[in-house]
Amino acid sequence: MKINYRPDIDGLRAVAVSAVVLFHYNIPYFQNGFLGVDIFFVISGFLITSIIYSEISAGTFTYKKFYARRFRRILPALLVVVAATTLLAYFILPPFELKRYAVTAIAALIGISNFAFYQFVDYFSPTADKQLLLMTWSLGVEEQFYLLFPPLLVFIVSKRKTSLTPILAGIVALSFIVAAGMNAYRPEAAFYLIPFRAWELGAGALLAVSTAGRQSEALSRVQTETIGILAVTLIGLALFVDVDVPIVMRHLCAVAGTVLLITSARSFTNRRILASPLLVGIGLVSYSWYLWHWLPASLIHTLEIKIGYIPRILLILSTLLLGVASYYAVERPFRRPASSDRATILKYAAAVCLVLSPLCLLVATSGLSNYASPPVRHIEAEVRGSFGNPCLASYGVSTPRLTPPCVTTGNKTAVALIGDSHANALAEGVKDFAASRSSDFYQFTKSSCPPLSGYTRYMSNRKGHDKECSDYMSAVFKVLEAHPEVDVVIVAGYWAASFDEENLGFRYSPSGADGSLVSTEESRRNLETGLNQTLVSIQKSGRKIVLVQDVPRFTVDPYTKMLADLIPLRAWLTSIATPSATNPQALDRISMSQVKEDIARNIVNRVLEKHQEVQLLDPFSFMCSNFGCIFKNEESVYYGDSQHLSKPGAKYLTQYLSYP
Repeated sequence: MKINYRPDIDGLRAVAVSAVVLFHYNIPYFQNGFLGVDIFFVISGFLITSIIYSEISAGTFTYKKFYARRFRRILPALLVVVAATTLLAYFILPPFELKRYAVTAIAALIGISNFAFYQFVDYFSPTADKQLLLMTWSLGVEEQFYLLFPPLLVFIVSKRKTSLTPILAGIVALSFIVAAGMNAYRPEAAFYLIPFRAWELGAGALLAVSTAGRQSEALSRVQTETIGILAVTLIGLALFVDVDVPIVMRHLCAVAGTVLLITSARSFTNRRILASPLLVGIGLVSYSWYLWHWLPASLIHTLEIKIGYIPRILLILSTLLLGVASYYAVERPFRRPASSDRATILKYAAAVCLVLSPLCLLVATSGLSNYASPPVRHIEAEVRGSFGNPCLASYGVSTPRLTPPCVTTGNKTAVALIGDSHANALAEGVKDFAASRSSDFYQFTKSSCPPLSGYTRYMSNRKGHDKECSDYMSAVFKVLEAHPEVDVVIVAGYWAASFDEENLGFRYSPSGADGSLVSTEESRRNLETGLNQTLVSIQKSGRKIVLVQDVPRFTVDPYTKMLADLIPLRAWLTSIATPSATNPQALDRISMSQVKEDIARNIVNRVLEKHQEVQLLDPFSFMCSNFGCIFKNEESVYYGDSQHLSKPGAKYLTQYLSYP
């Protein structure tokens, strides 16, 4: 099969990279821009397979030649970007985050960053925006494709060449089916990992081998134009359709549209639009632009700097210029083979090892922690210590832990803390409260699981969690019944959790019911009913109850805000965009304009009106004033993130508990 240059494919690359960049800079109407990566995957599968299959057919394919080409194509620009990002990370990140960055950088250089980010962060969570090399996850998927696919293709062609198309079709179908199921149960895995992305790369590969010997020229003009129009429609639907459409369908539209566009090479869309000089030019520099565009975006999120649309557009254009410079200064010169394939591979392996050395040092020294300032080390230790409590049951767990440190025994009375991760964040303070009254401490908390009797939390992105949560809380209530020494029960939670994500289909639903069928109005009534039944159930056994309203939640991260005062470069960069508060009384506070609305407060208060004997602990009463909500003292930060208290924050709040 003769491989000819297709300028329209470079134009298609331009569409893909532009969609991704506009999505990452939060430009309106591009909320689905991340699907540009799907377009890249199809293009990559098509081109790589076309080249390999052509060389196999001609008897000229060698692994050395293939991987030498890939090294020259990928590594020069990547090494420069990683080196520049590492230098910046050294000056702006505290030790733990610097160490984690180094882990992701190492993973990026050895082609497994998608696995690293799968372990660390959900791509769509707020913390993902702060990962300085997050964009390399897709590069990891492609590199694993380069590693696994050529041997498979060589084997099939040598043993069962006539079965190549049906075998590839089977792989694509199987991967798609598994990906569709995984999107419902483990969406992070479906997003990051190659088994669930193989159908996208495979679609391009299937197109490449199925058109060998019968090119798209065989299509009539009418057929070509029809396919081109359908392709544009599908990609348009993928990129701009409402987010309520299932993610699998959006992926499918993007992939199908790309396949059709590659097929319709002679259509008006391909010849006049995608092959236009502007789009072809952007497509040529798309790899470098993709690598460089993310650094300013992630820096903005890391420092939590708020900028308007015009500065964002200027940053986008600046990163495009960086991409152009990288293309001409780095990509093009290094693409030319200056030595044999074997020497090329050895040289790039040595270059990778050279860049890996300081990264390994950062990991080995825990982010050069001994060289960080004492205040930074102190604050980081407090925040890190607030996470990782073994008494917070993770997803997949449906029974409470009944052994130390979650259940301590020895005293005549005990204090029990029940709830979700917001309750878990109070644990250190409640433990002190229990010790002050010579009581044992019991903790029964589960992530995303409110302490509701007869009701549970349905999460559209975690199938089965509602049953896990219901089973967990039912077991907790049975444990409380079996332990009469528990005389005080503290009930806490992120009460507005399902309300804050109603647009994603999250609901409070009756246990055993289909949560996807619950309306938003029913969801709000269910919280009230379930919380009321929880209090009634606990009161029947004569226990005292403390019901905790949720803590103030912010649009900024208090930990990030405090780091801006302790790390010089962060302080300078933040001061440019965010003038400091001038009121001395507001220096330890976050303004009320940055406090998120808590629409569950009224529901919790209505429940309390029915239970006058229940004590209320309202964090707003002790943490907020007209000047804002307190988030630190001179030595400590009271939050581990934008909504979970740190250990000092828990101790500060629970000092107001007063049951004898």
